Amino acid sequence: MALPDLLRGAQPPFTERKNGLGLRKNRELPYDSERSLALFDKITNSVPHQVRESSRLLVEKAFGDLLAKPERLRGRADSAFLIHTRRFPQNDGLGLPPSHPALDDAGMCFPALSLRYGIPDKAVEEFWETLPPFQAGTIGGFMPDGTPVTTALISVPITPTGLFASVHDGIAGPRNYALPRIRAAVDLANKFGAQEGFIGLGETLASLTNHGRILLQEYPDNDFNTGHAFTTLMIQRWVEEAARLKERDLADLKITILGAAGAIGRATLGFLVDKGIDPSHIILYDKLGAEDRILRNLREFGLDERGATILTGDMFGMDGKLKQACGDADLLVSGMSTPFPIVKAEYLKRGASYIDDSMPPTLTREEADKADVSVFWVVGRLPDGMIRDLDYGLKGNTGEWGCAAETVAMTTLKKRGQKGVLDTVGPVTPERVTIAGKIADEMGIGLGEPQSYGLPTSVSTGGTLVEFSA
Repeated sequence: MALPDLLRGAQPPFTERKNGLGLRKNRELPYDSERSLALFDKITNSVPHQVRESSRLLVEKAFGDLLAKPERLRGRADSAFLIHTRRFPQNDGLGLPPSHPALDDAGMCFPALSLRYGIPDKAVEEFWETLPPFQAGTIGGFMPDGTPVTTALISVPITPTGLFASVHDGIAGPRNYALPRIRAAVDLANKFGAQEGFIGLGETLASLTNHGRILLQEYPDNDFNTGHAFTTLMIQRWVEEAARLKERDLADLKITILGAAGAIGRATLGFLVDKGIDPSHIILYDKLGAEDRILRNLREFGLDERGATILTGDMFGMDGKLKQACGDADLLVSGMSTPFPIVKAEYLKRGASYIDDSMPPTLTREEADKADVSVFWVVGRLPDGMIRDLDYGLKGNTGEWGCAAETVAMTTLKKRGQKGVLDTVGPVTPERVTIAGKIADEMGIGLGEPQSYGLPTSVSTGGTLVEFSA
């Protein structure tokens, strides 16, 4: 199909904008539609014609939205939730299987790139980074009080591989790699009309923007939410639910937090302390160099290194410390950032529960099943009047990530004139999680069906299947 003249070779000019640290200016990325489409045609040349052409139209639409004047797109959405692909490349050397279909975001957005067609991961990633941000779907409908909400799901074209490759450019590498793309996604959201509500930062995007502070400084007319308050709330509720399903008292469990130095890990630790969990039952694990941050978190909650066990190890768990952190745990909470799943079946205690909020996940369903481990993704449930039209690996269209649910809830509050009820930028605190719980309960946002990788999570105890009760 011929590319419209408007789009051919389109390259928006470079713009300069101070970064959130005010230290230097980042040149924004140019986008070349002609190059992107040529590469798409090259890597999909063996895909069935109809699938290829329908996907090509979606690529053209992405560039059309990029170049469209705001008045043409205004009203498409009143809020936005920014996401990025979780698809990781196969690596035989590391024993990595192909990415799971539930993580095949490239294929969900552009069916011609689906894993089923066998396009090499490297080719898909090379194409992905030529794309501008684009609308991948919508969460829309009416909240229980009748408030209409339309949240555009906008894909930021960064990849797990690209993020971790950028580490070689120094500590600021990942941020410098991602920020221009994130800014372009915010610009697109604003074209749609997202100033009316909130712009949510999914997956690793909150961390890459200093908990949203960089964007708030650069876009003072927008409201942003990291999603961490609702995500932490859902993690806490899944921790309690996982213990209930296993017919165990939470106080009797040995619990490991993977990613203990991060915002989610810190908040989860605070929850366990508040629940009165014996510190000797808690293992805190993160990457090498994170010891001081973990200690800070411990001291914040009145503990020290003589209580909980602190372990740090290399990024891929090759030094045995990750296995040590996981081996005795009855329940694990993962909020780590890794380029691919790094937890193996042999690391885990048989029959453990694993709550995985990592993006991409740190544990595959296949490895979990080998150890009879129940994997719970941090999935909530939106009210019946809200529907998501993008399949991003969740079971059913009312199940929703906690961070996306926060965007919907905060947009609802803003439309009611109550946006200041919850602070949504900066590190999450126990107080914020408490407020998030009250908001969620009032709006009918609860736990979703226990699931991971688009499949229900079954939990057996003593040979008896325990049913989930919403």
